[in-house]
Formats: sequence, C-alpha cells, structure tokens
Amino acid sequence: MDYSLRPACLDDVQTILSWVGTADLFRQWGGPGLAFPGTPESVWSVIGASPENAFSLLDSSGELVGFGQALIRDPSVHLARLIVSPSHRGQGLGGVLAMKLIQAAITHHTDGITLKAYACNTSGLSLFDSLVFAAMPMVLSAESF
Repeated sequence: MDYSLRPACLDDVQTILSWVGTADLFRQWGGPGLAFPGTPESVWSVIGASPENAFSLLDSSGELVGFGQALIRDPSVHLARLIVSPSHRGQGLGGVLAMKLIQAAITHHTDGITLKAYACNTSGLSLFDSLVFAAMPMVLSAESF
C-alpha cells in the first residue's frame, strides 16, 4: 500500500485525540504541557502545530493513519508526537511515518535529526532503535514516567 504525507489540519487532531484515550497515553504522545483530555484547538495551539511542522500520514484511500511533527530547531530538526492509528499499529507504519518526516526534514539541509520518548514508551523506543538512532542519556525529573 502507498502512503503519503500531507500538512495536518485541525480536523486531524480530533481523530488523533480518539487514539490517545487515557491520560497516560495522552501524556506519552503530547508531553507534559498538554492538559488531558484536551480539545483539538487547545492541542493544536499548545503543540505549536502549523501546516509547516505538523503532518498527517494517509493511506492510499485517504484515511488518516498517522501523525507527526518535524520541528525546525536550527541547525537540526526534531521529530515529535509521532503516532499511528490503533487499528494500523504493528504494520510498520511508525517507520513509514518517521522516514517520510525525515525525508521532508532533509529538504531543510539540517545538521541532524533528534527525537525523544519517555522510558515507558516501549513502542516509541523500539521504533527509534529500528531507525538506528543513538540513545543519549537523560536526566529524569519528577515528572518523568
């Protein structure tokens, strides 16, 4: 199946919120700055989403199957808030999404690509390992899982 990346829109966030139905999943996806359960408008605003940095992954029928951000942090790009629809997980779409975001980021002639995941986010950590990202030690705060 072919997948395409397009700029995300506010309507996509409504769907994404249905994918993170618990406070723990919401925090793992969005970070500590978001108040659960959130509204599409509040999430869009707090994560600083825009058509330039937020992208939706669509399958060949146009169904939204993933979302992620590519945040420009000169001279690098930070991949953030990657998520795949629960009904499409386990099919390698996290890797497809990440690679499409990386390809889009490379157009900015970046010096590097960074990403983060909570230690309890085993799916995210497995994805990053499969993409051969090097783990950097991190000081955990009281807010960390």
